Amino acid sequence: MGLLLCSFFALYSGIKTYISGNSFAKYLVIAWATYCTTVIIYTLTVFVILPENFFTLNAYMIGSILEAILLSLAVADRYNTLEKEKFNLVAQLISMEKDISLKSKEVMALQMESVKQLPSKLKIAQSLEQIVNNDTDVNVNSILADIRSSKIEDKKALIFKQKIANYNSDFVAQLSSKFPELSKTDIEIASFSKLKLTRKEIAELRGTTIHAVKSAKSRLKKKLNLSAMDSLEDFLESF
Repeated sequence: MGLLLCSFFALYSGIKTYISGNSFAKYLVIAWATYCTTVIIYTLTVFVILPENFFTLNAYMIGSILEAILLSLAVADRYNTLEKEKFNLVAQLISMEKDISLKSKEVMALQMESVKQLPSKLKIAQSLEQIVNNDTDVNVNSILADIRSSKIEDKKALIFKQKIANYNSDFVAQLSSKFPELSKTDIEIASFSKLKLTRKEIAELRGTTIHAVKSAKSRLKKKLNLSAMDSLEDFLESF
């Protein structure tokens, strides 16, 4: 009787779990329903309510075998589902890695293009200096063309920075959350450093000097509680 009560309790738990939305519980419900039915048949046979035959006399054993088979099917189905989920997760990870790789290449391509075109600003400055020095050989129209070209380059540099900001959005959020005292310049320097850009490249992108970038990195390391010997790039890799 105690075994029968336990079986009905297991059946009730299975039904409740299935109703709550767990589809795998259907095997549990069928298994325990089959087992409970065969136990009832066997019990009624013992009390001579049902006639004795091979099935009724062995109903208990038959129910146990059927229950074991059904529970084995449940385990197999669960295993197949987990394998499919694992395969889908691996596929998503591969897709994300490819996407990250493409974005990295895009960012680096924009970086190289911007860095190559930045020297035109120096040409404009030199031309204006010649005008100040009354050099009549300087063509004003040429300077205007260089300025227009410079505006296009500035837009490309801005796009590049925006790309970096989007690419490093999670990194920026984590860094800002852990170190809320960081300024906008600190965040920008940190983003460039995480991309492994050199001081010269950062200086050209920010329109400043290499010495200024060095000082900015030094201030950033202090705010991040790093010593002079600690690597800023290695620390940023942890985010």
